[in-house]
Amino acid sequence: MHGQRRQWWAAAVAAAVVLGGAGCSAGRGAAGPEALRDGLLTAERLPEGYGLFGGGADGTDVPVVEDPEEDGPEPLASMSCGEIDLESFVTTHAPPLEVAAVGVAPGRKGGRDGDGDADADWYGWETLGRYPSGGAAEVLAELWRTARRCAVSADTSPDGSNRIEQSVTAEPFGTGLLLTVTTRAGSTRESLTDRAAVLRDGDVLLVVQEFGGGQDAAGLPGLVEAAVAAYRDAAGG
Repeated sequence: MHGQRRQWWAAAVAAAVVLGGAGCSAGRGAAGPEALRDGLLTAERLPEGYGLFGGGADGTDVPVVEDPEEDGPEPLASMSCGEIDLESFVTTHAPPLEVAAVGVAPGRKGGRDGDGDADADWYGWETLGRYPSGGAAEVLAELWRTARRCAVSADTSPDGSNRIEQSVTAEPFGTGLLLTVTTRAGSTRESLTDRAAVLRDGDVLLVVQEFGGGQDAAGLPGLVEAAVAAYRDAAGG
């Protein structure tokens, strides 16, 4: 556990240094590559033992941005706490102007789209979202409020046979925050933990999520570092 915390701390420091360096600043406005999909993780950037699935240059599996003139998902301020660990929940409930995403799962290094195993016990998901001026900072602030609102919640299946308990914590992480969502359900009360690192560069949010099942994905902090490095390269930082 202490080793895992050290890895996350190191990833947070690296993210803060990279996004705070030349060409990337959490304090300035518009930022990021000209096309966000150019800033996504690539197979060449992945640490050993990972492959990509979906997303990428062809846009496969990239979440749809809702038309602001039409009724869409609930905003972050009022969304169900049970949705806080769904794929791309940030860009679903706080739609950006532009969005791109890609999945990461166990697979051979250097694998192209489809080489990752999406059916593994855990997998990762990277999302980039570009917001109007000041929008990314507002979304980040709302995430802090949402984490506090959803600190402890519970739900029961319609037939009353299964109680699901969820806890959410948030802590500072680089230029943003790290969300940890722990869920307990069923008669065994098995604990499942998911995490989301949300980083801000001007009006862009970079989100790396892990869906770890019963155990943490030990390499996820390295994926955060790789995602930040890929983003900065594409942004010319």
